[in-house]
Formats: sequence, structure tokens, C-alpha cells
Amino acid sequence: MDARDLSHDCISRDMIEPAAKAVLVVDDDPDTRELLCELLMRRGYPVAWSENGLAAFERIQTSRVLPGVILLDLVMPLMDGHTFLRRAREHPLIKKVPIIFTTADSWAEAPGADAILNKPFKPGMLIATVGRFLKPAENSRV
Repeated sequence: MDARDLSHDCISRDMIEPAAKAVLVVDDDPDTRELLCELLMRRGYPVAWSENGLAAFERIQTSRVLPGVILLDLVMPLMDGHTFLRRAREHPLIKKVPIIFTTADSWAEAPGADAILNKPFKPGMLIATVGRFLKPAENSRV
């Protein structure tokens, strides 16, 4: 995502290079969002967030730059993770963005998601999973 497009960002706008792709964290729990943002930022990832699937979908559609990866909670108000995922996979621009489900339901399935992280997960697992799809900004030339 472009620094100019981050209305709900976890880091200051001047810390993101305009071409750097961000991780979009979509979670309705403020503490979880803050923790995910902090862990990712410490590893050099630009991070943006939305509080639910509907806000995230609208944000992506109005942005000039797509996120590099979406971390998506399964259970949220207004639009849950499954609905967001279905709509994203039908959208011509968003369908290729890697989506990682995060959920406390260890039995949850995520058809169409690129990966799933069961909460609670260790920080190393989060970083390794995101790293499969996106390199930290300081190492990437997007």
C-alpha cells in the first residue's frame, strides 16, 4: 500500500517508502491489531490496518496500491473473514493478493486462503508465514 493511502496506519507515514507494499492487518480486536502491527513493524514490514472485513475491502478498492499480504481474522462484525475472502477471490485486482487467516478456532478451514495461523501463535510463526509471501521493506525493491 502506498504511504498516501494509509489512513489507519500503525507507523508514521514518513517511515514508508511510497513503493513499499504493506501487510494489511484486518482484526476487530484492538489489542490483537496492535500486537500484530508491532511484531510486523519490528521486522521491517510496513503495516496498515482495518477493524473489519468491510472496512478493509473498501480501503483496498479505493487505494492506488494493493497490500502485499492480508492478515485476516475469521470472526468479525460487519463482514467476517470468509465473506471477505470470497469477495476478494472474485475481485479482479484483489484475487491475487495472498490472504492469511488468523483464528482462535483450531478446527477452522480456510478454502481459498493462502495460509492459516491458529491463535495463539508464536511471533516467529507469524513472521515466517508472512515472509513466505512478502519480504520486509528494507530488503525489497517493489
